[in-house]
Amino acid sequence: MNIVKTVAGYGIAGALASFVIFVALYFSGIPPFGNWSWLMVVIPPIIIPLGAQKVRQMEGGYITYWGALKACLMVVLLYSLAYSMMTFLFVVLIDTDGFVVKSQVDAAYEGIDAMRGFFSEEQIDEMIDSVEEISIGKLVSGDFLTKLVSWGLISLIIAAFIRRKDESFESEFKDA
Repeated sequence: MNIVKTVAGYGIAGALASFVIFVALYFSGIPPFGNWSWLMVVIPPIIIPLGAQKVRQMEGGYITYWGALKACLMVVLLYSLAYSMMTFLFVVLIDTDGFVVKSQVDAAYEGIDAMRGFFSEEQIDEMIDSVEEISIGKLVSGDFLTKLVSWGLISLIIAAFIRRKDESFESEFKDA
């Protein structure tokens, strides 16, 4: 149970750090889901290995690849989930004028206008219809899935660096 608390702590701490960036962008008048949201990309590469290293330390200094991967994925899951819940609640409770959603809709329309020469009018109309369906739920769930999948895949690499096999003589007899 201590391991779950440990990875939960790292995941939630990372989510809080990313949420602080989200709020800072919002109050600066910068769309938090826009181009500047890349500022948050520095948080997971710090919290994921730190959380997995702490689990390795709790396990006596040794951890298998699968154990490290499990720790990394738990940090990623809790990070993604906590951040998504915080941003959803913030937008629903604080962003009463709809700045976050409006800024994403405006950016989508600008992108569609830039693509007019590459797509038929029918395809452009379909894009416009999909933009009109943008909601905070769709933004947050898309962001959640993006974080979960991308950092989950990167966790495959991080776990390889975190693992440490116990090569002591006594470890040979642990399974016997």
